[in-house]
Amino acid sequence: MAAKQMTSLEERLKQLEELTSKLEEGNLSIDEAISVYSQGMDLAVSCKKSLDSLSQKITVARKKAQQSLSDEALSDKALPDSATDDALDELEAKSSSKSDDLPF
Repeated sequence: MAAKQMTSLEERLKQLEELTSKLEEGNLSIDEAISVYSQGMDLAVSCKKSLDSLSQKITVARKKAQQSLSDEALSDKALPDSATDDALDELEAKSSSKSDDLPF
């Protein structure tokens, strides 16, 4: 299902880019521009919801990984906590995005 959601997100982002291009061209009547803008805002909200959901999944996976690494640390087989935290922080930084920014 995650792959399906990602494909859908990618399609919606592409549609949003196309609508943005139409608006930037400036060849639309006021009524058409308002309609395109409205469609774009609907897509932007939809994309933000998807990104928030994906972000939540990443957070859950990160917490599971931290717990797993903590359990290993108790058995003296894991990296020191600071190295684990640094690795997880780096992974999270790579996967984060500015999902609060809307293109309109």
